[in-house]
Amino acid sequence: MSRTTTSSTDEVREAIESYDAALRRHELDVVDSWFLDSCDTSRFGLAAVAYGYDQIAAGRRDPLHAPGPPIDRIDGRHELVAVGEDVVVATLEHREAGDPARRRRTQVWWRSAPGHWRIVHAHISREGE
Repeated sequence: MSRTTTSSTDEVREAIESYDAALRRHELDVVDSWFLDSCDTSRFGLAAVAYGYDQIAAGRRDPLHAPGPPIDRIDGRHELVAVGEDVVVATLEHREAGDPARRRRTQVWWRSAPGHWRIVHAHISREGE
């Protein structure tokens, strides 16, 4: 296990930047593409838990969770830990404009082929909840 920068953590850092840019612009197809298309993929969100790629993608399109304007966000601490060559655990913090509560994300990224990283688990929480 390594907290130091490795080629794996560098690749995942780039993937997270692309994922976050799509998330901020509500590009749902791009956001979905970063999740592993598998029934074993999971996402624990602020308002819902989803098991499997199809549930995760459907949850983003639920009218109750319809995207609003682009997200104005202030990024905080980002830590990436390589667990072997093909797994990286990312812990990320940010605040959204107008909301003093810190949001925390944990993502487990898995490399299924060279340069092909996907999220296999994501967990989002909000400080105070």
